[in-house]
Amino acid sequence: MATLRNPNEAPPGEFQYTEYRTGLRFKEHTLVDCISKVIEHRRHRGLMPQDYLTVRAEIERQICARLGNDHCKSEGPDDTWKPVNDLTLTIRLSDIMAASRALLEWLSSGLGTASMEETQSRRSVCAQCSLNKPATGCKCDILFKMIAAAVPKERQFDDLHICGACGCSLKAKCSAPANVIAASEKGRNLTYPTQCWVPSAIADAK
Repeated sequence: MATLRNPNEAPPGEFQYTEYRTGLRFKEHTLVDCISKVIEHRRHRGLMPQDYLTVRAEIERQICARLGNDHCKSEGPDDTWKPVNDLTLTIRLSDIMAASRALLEWLSSGLGTASMEETQSRRSVCAQCSLNKPATGCKCDILFKMIAAAVPKERQFDDLHICGACGCSLKAKCSAPANVIAASEKGRNLTYPTQCWVPSAIADAK
């Protein structure tokens, strides 16, 4: 896990936090204000935990999921935290092909999908994630549109774009079976935000 190097100074994008259980997103100028707003929201909705130190740690960890070593550090000497590398900032066609090969093979095979309940659960996390965004610095729109077009129409959700952590089309990935997701990760040393569902899906496939 990670903590901010300077919690008294606003990081890039200010102090942002998304309560994934309700979908509410917070963006405040100070960490104290962000913590207070999250605690107030949780009390109103009956969500736990509500104590100051735990909420603070959760907010800092989520912020650090999108930042690097310049702004964050490991919480302790035995911590193995690594910053998430946002691939959408420098993504190339070769990166997309590496990320999407297994997904393309699955889509062209006509094999089954994850259940709609599972897909919606994944979508609820990705839709609120700061790493879910259109790619920049790469003229790869045609390939992404081809991948999205191969996804069943009822699963082509407009709030899913490209995953900055892996470079995959989230329209496809959120509907893929766990074994396909595991295959798409093979040989790639990727880091995901703490709230991400992908690591647990890969574990389920083993």
